[in-house]
Amino acid sequence: ARIVDLMNNLKKHNEHMLVADATCGAGPFAIPLAKNYVQVLANDLNPAAVDAIQYNGQKNKCLQFLSVHGPSCARHFLREQIDSKYTHVIFNLPATGLDLLDAFRGLKFSSNLPPLVFCYCFAPKDNKEGTLIPELQFRLQRALGLSSSDDTPHSATTHPLPPDSHRQATQFATDGFLAIRWIRNVSPNKDMFCLTFRVPSACATLEPILLEERPSPPAKRPRKSNNEEEAK
Repeated sequence: ARIVDLMNNLKKHNEHMLVADATCGAGPFAIPLAKNYVQVLANDLNPAAVDAIQYNGQKNKCLQFLSVHGPSCARHFLREQIDSKYTHVIFNLPATGLDLLDAFRGLKFSSNLPPLVFCYCFAPKDNKEGTLIPELQFRLQRALGLSSSDDTPHSATTHPLPPDSHRQATQFATDGFLAIRWIRNVSPNKDMFCLTFRVPSACATLEPILLEERPSPPAKRPRKSNNEEEAK
């Protein structure tokens, strides 16, 4: 809800806003944004999720602002859509979201301002005070392929996202700044966080990752009719 509220607020001050929801699922972010007239590119690797968000977009009458893609890997999706000039990217896949950030290696954005990223991830509970932020910074640096800490978003904070002020909401989103927000506890030894940062300009100078050929999505089994079930 915080991210949706933030983007809706930014929309009021920014004529061009295009959100790339790289792991959209059934649309927990994409649908509320599209209903509030924010243009969204939605993608998921799971064919069932692609069908679900298409259905939810139709049901919520927001397909005018929702462009559904896939099923495709988030890395392929972001690379293929770079010419669309997306301004924000969402990775709502906590188990592997940080690993997918290598998609930004070698991407050259035509805009002077690279996209703002919201990435959900899991991390162990910070039982030793002060170890959590360095660990998340290291994982982020490794995923982005940046060898120098000077190139990695590093001005970390555990404070929530800024309040609903356009000026304040954009202050934190400068190159090199990382906002870390605790979301919830998911197990006795694991928490969920949201990392917010702007894609570092240094990523554009890196070699793009090699992407494997996409396998064809598995064919769906035809649903059996009631008559076929009764025949059994």
